[in-house]
Amino acid sequence: FKVIDICLEVTGWSQHELLVAYGDFFVTWTLSAGYDKILRGMADNLNDFLNNLNSMHDFINHCSFNSEMLKPTFTCVIKDEHTLELHYISQRSGLNALVLGLVYRAAK
Repeated sequence: FKVIDICLEVTGWSQHELLVAYGDFFVTWTLSAGYDKILRGMADNLNDFLNNLNSMHDFINHCSFNSEMLKPTFTCVIKDEHTLELHYISQRSGLNALVLGLVYRAAK
C-alpha cells in the first residue's frame, strides 16, 4: 500500500512499528466513533473478547457489508492465571503486527 510507504518514509519507523501503532490507533478510534458499546458488550474479559472476534467478523462481513472479505480466525486459550495464548490465522499476509496493536489496546 502506498500510504504505508509514505508513513514509513515520514516517520522513519519500521513497517512492524507502524502496523502495531495503527492497530492500537484503530481500536481507540473505533471506541471514540460510537462503537464502544458494541465492543464492550462482546465480553467482560479479554479471553472471551478475543474468542468472540470471529463472530464479530461474521457480523461485519455478512450482515453489515455483505462482503466476501477473507476474514481471520482467532482462538484464545487460557494458559494460566496471568497468560493467554492467542492463535491468529489469516489468508491475508502482513497483518500480524497490526493484530498485535489491536490486541495490545484491547488488553488495556
